[in-house]
Amino acid sequence: HPPTFTLPQCFTSVGGRNARAPSRPVVSSLYIARRYARGVKLSSQKVEIILIRCTSNTPKQEYRLEGNIDKVFAKFRAEGKATLRLKDPPVDICISQAEPECLTKFLGTLWKVYSAPETLTRVPAKDIVRYQTTTAKVAEAHQRRVTIEGSRELPASFPPQLRQLRIVDHELTTVLPSILKLELLVVLDLSNNKLCNLPDALAKLPKLASVKLANNDFDAIPSQICTSRLRTLDMSNNTIRHVSKQLCRMTNLITLNLSHNKIGSFPSAVYRLRALRELNLSHNMLHSFPGEIALLPRKGFQQLNLAANPLDAEERPAGAVNTIPTMRELAARAIVKHKVPHRDAPIPKTLQSYLYGARRCFRCHGPFFETFTTRTRLMDLSVYAESFAPAGGSLVPCVQGLCSKKCIGSQ
Repeated sequence: HPPTFTLPQCFTSVGGRNARAPSRPVVSSLYIARRYARGVKLSSQKVEIILIRCTSNTPKQEYRLEGNIDKVFAKFRAEGKATLRLKDPPVDICISQAEPECLTKFLGTLWKVYSAPETLTRVPAKDIVRYQTTTAKVAEAHQRRVTIEGSRELPASFPPQLRQLRIVDHELTTVLPSILKLELLVVLDLSNNKLCNLPDALAKLPKLASVKLANNDFDAIPSQICTSRLRTLDMSNNTIRHVSKQLCRMTNLITLNLSHNKIGSFPSAVYRLRALRELNLSHNMLHSFPGEIALLPRKGFQQLNLAANPLDAEERPAGAVNTIPTMRELAARAIVKHKVPHRDAPIPKTLQSYLYGARRCFRCHGPFFETFTTRTRLMDLSVYAESFAPAGGSLVPCVQGLCSKKCIGSQ
């Protein structure tokens, strides 16, 4: 039968009554369930109440509860700790790092099993199902999501099928090596820690699509997460001062939160982020915004937040383009303009980086690199977002790049 009560995402260890010490705590789920004999009428059989313990690395364990509870130690239930002592087999099941509210309800159900088990066995026959199937589905869902908060002990390993992992408020200074082995991991939340860098192996996680690193000590966006796989990035409340052009590699990014940092300028590569729908740059030190936003479709953003930035750059006309483009720039302009594939080409990394740094002319939309000039104009950015958070109004000073004398003359 489906579980009467579930205690998910706790740590448990099992030890014999005379053992020196219980086994090492592991991430577990506990279920209080009813077991029925298959093919026998409910009215003619005795319903058995059992405790099911599921972990990621051991087979499912079952313990009879009715008439088998010796003692329950619940003095520290407010701290998420309790111990269940059984008669047969003579073992202690130690529970730790559980949610106090869930643990209290779990212990209340144990009290019903001890004092009035008949209240848990009166179940209509129509509700009888195979409890094995139900618990297996719940256990599988549990093994896909793990949350560790505060001072809870970190496990030595995680279930290999883990999809979502949250380790917050734990003062981490490095990413655990066990995280780098989770090839199915999709969501990683390491907020409210003390991280300042990431290991290179993190970039090799094939399914990682959402990363949250809010409230850490980063001074730049780590290159390890600047991949086209990423869909969501939250690095709010760090000390980021500069956003590199590697941001343009995140072509499938949908949500980007860089609020409450010290960013003084945003890269012109914003026009490459065509999948971006939510951009939060509030509470930074921006004096202007890249004019390449005009290359994005109108109302392309669902939310664009530039609140609490100075945005005080004055309007400035374009200067003269005094230099002649080099052969390298002319070749790079042609490659970018004609969309010649170069990501997997056997060329030096310096040239790859150079090509990724292409900017777009505000007038002709053509690419340029080193030979250009700029002007500063006020632009109404509210036309590019369904929801725009203005900093003193929707007119924002934007730096517009111009690639040639011809484009300057037509301004």
